[in-house]
Amino acid sequence: MLGFIDAMQMSAIGFNRKLARPIQETSMIHRIFGGKLRSKITCSACQKDSTILESFLDMSLELKNSNSLEQSLVNFCRVERLEGKNKYSCQHCKKLTEASKQFSIDAPPVILIIHVKRFKNYMEKINKEIAVKDEVDIGQFTSSSIDRRSKKSCKYNLFGVVVHRGYDLYSGHYYAYIKGMNNLWYVLNDESVKEVPAARVFKEHAYILLYSRKDVPKPKGGLEQIEEPVAKSNEEAAKTAKNMMAEILNFKSKTNEAKGMPSSKQDGKQMAVYE
Repeated sequence: MLGFIDAMQMSAIGFNRKLARPIQETSMIHRIFGGKLRSKITCSACQKDSTILESFLDMSLELKNSNSLEQSLVNFCRVERLEGKNKYSCQHCKKLTEASKQFSIDAPPVILIIHVKRFKNYMEKINKEIAVKDEVDIGQFTSSSIDRRSKKSCKYNLFGVVVHRGYDLYSGHYYAYIKGMNNLWYVLNDESVKEVPAARVFKEHAYILLYSRKDVPKPKGGLEQIEEPVAKSNEEAAKTAKNMMAEILNFKSKTNEAKGMPSSKQDGKQMAVYE
């Protein structure tokens, strides 16, 4: 899936990787899934900061020393000491110095894709459980909250989960769960689409998690002036992403009906379609 998102981004910018980064970030794909990470290094000698901003379409989190998504985020944004053989080359001091380094989320995306690293050296599978909640608040991990030493809320709701069943990266089977607008969960397994209880979703060994931001801010500046296919607002971008997932869900349901298999209708309830 991560490769698919990257391919859509490349298609949106005409497969031209030489385009300036600000231009690449105006694509619809980046407007939906794109965010920014900040890497900040502070020299212990002169106290000067070196800051680098990097765009991302998904976040990769380690399972090491973690049993929950929140703990993995804490580990990701934890202050790291640069010392010993790993000293920092300070441009102000003109020498190697001890320093502190910290990652933070500088610009949270509309749709947050979290990739849980379940493979060691791209081979061995890590079948460790990780606690996942329906709602996650990443406010404490944003640059503004870290700089001000106070938590600023930035909440997301879970609407999609991708699971890998197998022993290594090169074998196994993938299937997904998606939450409809009726707040019911469905499992998409090949051509099968079935309603499932939420408890089943949260017991899975998640590989990829998809979260939708609850309070999407209006874009600043003139981004809304960009010509189509760029959306006029982040709300439209979020709606487009959900429509993409709904189209997949509806297609699988119609395929089931054509083959005489049970559709997504459960007890007279029609599967929700995103408006």
